[in-house]
Amino acid sequence: MRLSTLGRLLGALCLAGSVTYAAAGSASASTPGWISSVTPLPPKVHNGADAGYQVMITNTGTSNISQLFLVSADPTTFVGGPDGGDCLPAGVTLKCSFGSLNAGASVTIVVAFATPSSGNGFTEMFQANTTGVSLNDKHHTSHGDTLDFTGVTDLTSDKDFGGGFDKDTSLVQDNGSIGKNNAQSTQVTPPVGGVIATVQDGPALNLPFSCDTNSTYCQGKTPFGEWSQVNVDNGAAQPSFFPITLMIYGKSVPNTVAQSSIALIHTDDNGNPIGTDPLLQCASGAPLENCIQVSKVGPNWKIVAWVDQNGGFKGMG
Repeated sequence: MRLSTLGRLLGALCLAGSVTYAAAGSASASTPGWISSVTPLPPKVHNGADAGYQVMITNTGTSNISQLFLVSADPTTFVGGPDGGDCLPAGVTLKCSFGSLNAGASVTIVVAFATPSSGNGFTEMFQANTTGVSLNDKHHTSHGDTLDFTGVTDLTSDKDFGGGFDKDTSLVQDNGSIGKNNAQSTQVTPPVGGVIATVQDGPALNLPFSCDTNSTYCQGKTPFGEWSQVNVDNGAAQPSFFPITLMIYGKSVPNTVAQSSIALIHTDDNGNPIGTDPLLQCASGAPLENCIQVSKVGPNWKIVAWVDQNGGFKGMG
């Protein structure tokens, strides 16, 4: 994982859902004073997608911890960082060795795990210990001093929701079967791996945006279709422009709408417009930056938005 990506993920500690576990502190090196903080990345993923966690261990005691290890119960699918120390690569149960951890210091790592294809929740067991023994050890080897804690992620089977933690810039998509029972689908390919990447649309999603109060922004156009909400890296600006694709059921678009008139509303997660104008169609030969490409696919419409920031999206014409 690139240091810049890990740095952006450190900001996720401010998000709701971060859980802190603590052990009793002591001036004695044999009983560490330490706490863990676990932030799910993201809090909800689709069944079968990866669940990511940012894990921070802090030495809150008055003496150094001579040897610090972090282990997990399940094999990882992604290991990012850590900031100091060494970890086994993804594909096996987590084992990180951080060496000594001075009083007041912290170490942080981002890891991900595969989730089951059914169920409504996923829990991963972690342990910080001072010997490096696996959680799955069957030989009753001493773990030394230990701090046990968990990461918890909600799971959903909602067809209008897709994605989770994207370890390798994989395409993320919700229900792609467009028709009268699914008026819109959304997909995104994040420009970097090791970040949150989720998409959601559907009649239940309704961002607080209105052309009545944003008439200048809407430029006399009328919204159509559903809202799509995209989360890439918790809204952090990305190093390059990336495509967000909306497929819209043809009968959701008024017959009076001409292809040349189609634009795209782009808002933040609170429904506030990003920029002073909607995303307009890309000029021929111009860079694919903050603009859209519009085409007809059979009876349906395809809008590809090239942006460097996620948010809410809705077609209008």
